[in-house]
Amino acid sequence: MQTIHLHIGIHKTGTTSVQAFLAGQQRALAAHGVLYPLSARTDSTAHHNLAWEVLEDPRFDGSRGGWCELVGEIEGSPCDHALVSAEDLCRLQPESIARVAERIDRFEVRVIVYLRRQDYLLEGFYTNAIRGGTTHLGFDTFFDKRRHSPRLDFDALLRGWESVFGRDRIQVETYDRDFDAAYDSIAPLLLCPPLVACPGLSREPTEGRLNEAPGLKTLELVRQLNHAYRGGELDAEGHRAARAVALERARRLGWDEERFVGLAEEASADLLEQVRAGNARVARDYRGRADGALFSSDTPAASGRRLRGKEREEIRELLNELLASPPAAPVPGRRTLRGLARRALRRAGVHRTP
Repeated sequence: MQTIHLHIGIHKTGTTSVQAFLAGQQRALAAHGVLYPLSARTDSTAHHNLAWEVLEDPRFDGSRGGWCELVGEIEGSPCDHALVSAEDLCRLQPESIARVAERIDRFEVRVIVYLRRQDYLLEGFYTNAIRGGTTHLGFDTFFDKRRHSPRLDFDALLRGWESVFGRDRIQVETYDRDFDAAYDSIAPLLLCPPLVACPGLSREPTEGRLNEAPGLKTLELVRQLNHAYRGGELDAEGHRAARAVALERARRLGWDEERFVGLAEEASADLLEQVRAGNARVARDYRGRADGALFSSDTPAASGRRLRGKEREEIRELLNELLASPPAAPVPGRRTLRGLARRALRRAGVHRTP
């Protein structure tokens, strides 16, 4: 019986780098009996269509295939293992997970999930929301509004998957905030049993870490653009274009060199206490940790610094320039996620274009 390995995220655990790496290595994987399917990929690297199909998400694109096409591709492959990666799968509720199980009941199923400390995870959610233009809030307000989000309850997440597939089919790993290179975010997935047996698999990163968070000054610039959009100073198209230009200009100015740290030590400590019991259950039940320690450290995060007066002036100057002459169309930077993924695939000899 073939085995399908479902890498379900979670978000902000190096998933973009992992997916680009696996897509770039798909020939080496196949040579060692591991299929990284083409079906249901939405951006050449990740199988987001699978989650979106079950969630009935409007982003689902039937032309790219879903669970039915995935099953057909796996059954038609000589590989004993198939590895699927889509972090939105972690959003599924038990009833949706049961529907997934029905569609892949002809395979042995293994579930791989990476967890990130909740205070750092919320910080990652914030940077994504700012960059994506979906919030104009300052970090403290954002943190307060989302600190009770169900997405921070890892125990409930895992119980949902366990209720369908059983605890013994779930592999839980943790993601460290302080990885310094793209390889470090890729390497943990190599713990997946079929990948360990792939001696021809390159352990080198494809092209730097992908989806890396913008820096402190960059985030404040984009936050101000989001605020301007909310206030009617930009229309939707102008907002998208201005964000793209702002991110590229800020990168060239070196504003991304200092990592954004929005957490305050007290808020970090409060959140860690809030999730302590659930994390301890996860550590004991899924990681075999009798001491209940899920992550390498439970020390509250040190408070990040705030912008200085001169930095705010520099941000205001660039903001005023963008608002005075909004770009007519988005201007993608050289290091867009899709561009990086495509280059990684071309180097690996894979030329499928989404």
